[in-house]
Amino acid sequence: MNINITKLKYLYSNILNCNNRLSSSCLSFNSIDFKCINKLNTTNRFYHSSNSYSQSSNKTHFNHDDSKENKDDNQEQINDKNYNNKQKEDKYNENEKENIAKSSKETLIVTLKAVGIIYLVREYVISYSLCSGSSMQPTLNSSGDIVFIDKTNMKPYKRDDIIMAVSPTNPSDNICKRIKYLEGDSIVMDTGYGSRRIDIPKGYCWIEGDNPHSSFDSRSYGCIPMSLIKGRVIFRLYPFSWLDSPPPKSISTHKIN
Repeated sequence: MNINITKLKYLYSNILNCNNRLSSSCLSFNSIDFKCINKLNTTNRFYHSSNSYSQSSNKTHFNHDDSKENKDDNQEQINDKNYNNKQKEDKYNENEKENIAKSSKETLIVTLKAVGIIYLVREYVISYSLCSGSSMQPTLNSSGDIVFIDKTNMKPYKRDDIIMAVSPTNPSDNICKRIKYLEGDSIVMDTGYGSRRIDIPKGYCWIEGDNPHSSFDSRSYGCIPMSLIKGRVIFRLYPFSWLDSPPPKSISTHKIN
């Protein structure tokens, strides 16, 4: 068998070249594949990062929407609470107004009743008055005494009673005097120029002050109707006295029957 050495070398050389090219191709392919893999990984990381950011944004957006809804719900609850409080306050104010009106009405009724009772008591039962002047000395002080007056007229008036009466000369004034004579009595009065007989008519009386030197009484204006008498003086408030001391004797009049 004849073997050509030159051809064998050539074939061997070709085989080596092919092997080198194949290795180079594989390396090139591996490099390209590695670059693609790196790009793919980078793309995947970017995708996951973008997806995470999108999810986070959506979550933030959802959280913002939830917060806004919660805020709206809270504001609505506050508004409802304020409305309910306003209604309660209005109802309370209305009840207060009704209570005040009712209380004022009751107070007015009580006041009117009290005033009416006081008026009736003072007009028909008992009252008080300030008596001043020197006409009733020494029984009453000239500086003024508070006296209480019995207006019931349960007992008939008698001689020497101290009475409160309407002035016969000035109806706007009251006078405090003592009854000296009653209807049916006949008296003699010393006028300073002589004596004069006076008969007390029915329904009249004769009044004088305890101090005849400074009293303006029946000796000046005559008998007065019993209807002018407002009541009987029963006691003095201060200093307290029942005013039951014996009356002074009249020096200008005396009874003759």
